[in-house]
Amino acid sequence: MVDETAPVALLVHGATRERLEALAGGLPLVDLEADAAAWPMLNAANPDPYTLGLRPNHLAYVIYTSGSTGRPKGVMVEHRNLTNHTIWQSNVFVFSSEDVVLQRTSVSFDAAVWELWTPISIGARLVLLTNEQGRDPQQIACAIARQQVSIVQFVPSLLQALLSIPAFAQRLNCRYVFCGGEPLSGALAIRARRVFGGGVVNLYGPTEATIDATWWDGSGATFGEAAPIGRPIANTSIFLLDAEGQSVPIGVAGELHI
Repeated sequence: MVDETAPVALLVHGATRERLEALAGGLPLVDLEADAAAWPMLNAANPDPYTLGLRPNHLAYVIYTSGSTGRPKGVMVEHRNLTNHTIWQSNVFVFSSEDVVLQRTSVSFDAAVWELWTPISIGARLVLLTNEQGRDPQQIACAIARQQVSIVQFVPSLLQALLSIPAFAQRLNCRYVFCGGEPLSGALAIRARRVFGGGVVNLYGPTEATIDATWWDGSGATFGEAAPIGRPIANTSIFLLDAEGQSVPIGVAGELHI
């Protein structure tokens, strides 16, 4: 990743400095702990992005996929792509400053991007779990109840594990449970809706399409064997095509083109 992205500096802290120093190859290291004493005297105002020459087509982040082609590859996502997703999500699901969002997805996975930026963009409260807390179903359950979390996101396999522990036996008060990354069974969606007390939303999208490309809100729906992936998000089009790139008829399997 360092070789491919050619960064101008690496952010480190005490636990990572020694491990990353050898990989830096002479790059400047900014130690978030050791160098902090030099920062209080600097300007604390937010920089104006336009005076810095930043535009919507500049990159917001590069995130690496698992490597379906045999080698992990960096996906470049622009600010306008992320802005589109953020505005779509906050408008459709009426995110507000009253919401409390649980952030437990690893930041190396693009699903973490909206957990961080959508609530921040509208002034909601963000509950951050450590890696250890985020892997412990009991601690996740306690955090949701104690912090009065209203919006959560889980891959279906973790959601299944959470719902099997006693801490989730009582009804919670979440507005939405977002699922993605794996197929969502109808039975699991129904159970999650009953326990969490709010809507269940199925999200689908490859990393290259900026987090989510389609969504399906099962808040008041009846479920079959599997929850559908739904319809495209704002400013996105979905086509089902055959091997020649032609649209397939209704009921005929095709390849998904975003």
